[in-house]
Amino acid sequence: MLVHSEFAKASSDKRHGGQRLFQEMCGADMESTERTFAALAQGARSDVYNDLQHLVQDAPDVHRVTLAWRAWDVMQLVGYDHAHTLLRQSVWYCVEREQDRLKRNQPEPQLRKLTPRLLDDYKLLSKKTGSRRADSAWVEKLAQTFFAGTREQAAEATAAVLAEGFAPEDIGEAMSLAANMLVLHDPGRPPEWTTDDQPIDSVHGASIGVHASDAANSWRNIARVTNHRNLVCSLIVGAWHTAGQTGYITDTPFPFDVDPIQSKKLDAAALLVELDGSIQ
Repeated sequence: MLVHSEFAKASSDKRHGGQRLFQEMCGADMESTERTFAALAQGARSDVYNDLQHLVQDAPDVHRVTLAWRAWDVMQLVGYDHAHTLLRQSVWYCVEREQDRLKRNQPEPQLRKLTPRLLDDYKLLSKKTGSRRADSAWVEKLAQTFFAGTREQAAEATAAVLAEGFAPEDIGEAMSLAANMLVLHDPGRPPEWTTDDQPIDSVHGASIGVHASDAANSWRNIARVTNHRNLVCSLIVGAWHTAGQTGYITDTPFPFDVDPIQSKKLDAAALLVELDGSIQ
């Protein structure tokens, strides 16, 4: 990876590394963005990971966020000395998406204006991370907002509860619950999209609910290992990413009846056989 001395010198102020990297990505110049990233990577790995999130949060899709999270998660297996190599994949992905957007003459991502507005309106960067714990009814209500609301409503609701001091884990739990609802309301694969491995009505693989669950897991984990700014933004963007998908699902959830299982003695071997039969 090339490191230009001028970029290294310009990147000495780590406070603005994420903003600088974001500006380079918006220019859609791969070489220039890589030079900036390489300079930032000379510092602590946690710093460059925080800088990277400015790109990840810009125009989220399931691949963009899971690639970024798994790069961090896998470092404990491949060694932290290779952190910049793993994170470089995310840089490439984000720049290529921006290049494609410009090529197609598409509008700027909505979050480029929405996220900064919410941060300012709710003064989230100047507030400490809250520790106010929520009960199950509160989590369920917020999950319904994420599940049934628009993406703008979900982002706004997240900013509001963060400003009220609610714990990030409870907000993340609501996001995961909403993603689970999308799984249960997933209509399954239509006949024209079937394959040998993905038969009609299946909801594994590239389905709305599975993608939402995978993305929610990544947003929550990124929030756990990044700084305050990225914790807040990851939850806001994650809620936005989860919401707004009711046009692709069924009106009622999958009719899974838990009463017969609850009424039986929970013998592990017998339960596995019964579950296997139901799945088949």
